[in-house]
Amino acid sequence: MEEAELKSIAHYINDIERSLGQCDCQDTATYRNLIKLHLTIERLANTTCNTTDRQLKPTLTVLERKARRCKQCIEARLAVHS
Repeated sequence: MEEAELKSIAHYINDIERSLGQCDCQDTATYRNLIKLHLTIERLANTTCNTTDRQLKPTLTVLERKARRCKQCIEARLAVHS
């Protein structure tokens, strides 16, 4: 994973974290974010497993954990509003 892609993922996850309080469960963007988070988590998990870079692994792990928390939060809100 290149540094530019890593920065883009980190920026996206931070944006999602900041917007969680304003989450509109009826908005199609919420569902798009869930899909994108799922794909991001898969990408981070695969990269973490396949990397041999010991300095990169902790960063990937933290980003994956943050993405999972965001996804769980959105899913919980959707379950409440269903």
